This record gives sequence, structure tokens and C-alpha cells, in this order.
Amino acid sequence: MNKLTVKLFAIMILACAVFAPALFAEGQRQIWREHRVTVCHGDTVWALAAGFADKGEDVREVVERIYKVNNLGARAAIQPGQTLVVPVRSESGKMHVAMND
Repeated sequence: MNKLTVKLFAIMILACAVFAPALFAEGQRQIWREHRVTVCHGDTVWALAAGFADKGEDVREVVERIYKVNNLGARAAIQPGQTLVVPVRSESGKMHVAMND
């Protein structure tokens, strides 16, 4: 192989190393369905998140999504009658039941 071929091959390998993670991450993006939940007396974001988390899913991730989607501050209190959006994975076929039904 000549020097130009080796350089081109090295550039291709480097480009694959740089761009491949982004290509694979693109295929792993989550698509979320939004469930609307009316808060009942005694509900907490944690309890609602636990009710919507998929098996094996970290409840903290669901809590984080609820806070983010609903623009809740870190110390925000939820109130009975308040409507919250709970994002859940779209591929989940599980029927989620809100707490206090």
C-alpha cells in the first residue's frame, strides 16, 4: 500500500470511531407517550412515577422526566386537582394505573 492509501484508511477509521456512537445513539432514542394524571390527595411525584415505571426501570428516571416535562422546580409541591403529564416509553405495552384510583 502506498502512503496515500494508508492515510485515507486511517481517516476512515477515525471518522468511524467519531461518528459511529452518534449513529447508534440515534437508533436508541426513546419515544415517549404522554399520560395525563390528576393528582389526588396524598399523591407524590415519587409514587406516581413508581406506578408508571416499567419493570426494571429506575423510578428516579421517571421522576426526573415528570419534573422536566411539567416544569416543576426541585422543591415544587404538587396539589390535589393538579394535572401532570407523565412520559412513558412508547414501546411499553403495559397499562399503567394511577395511584389512588
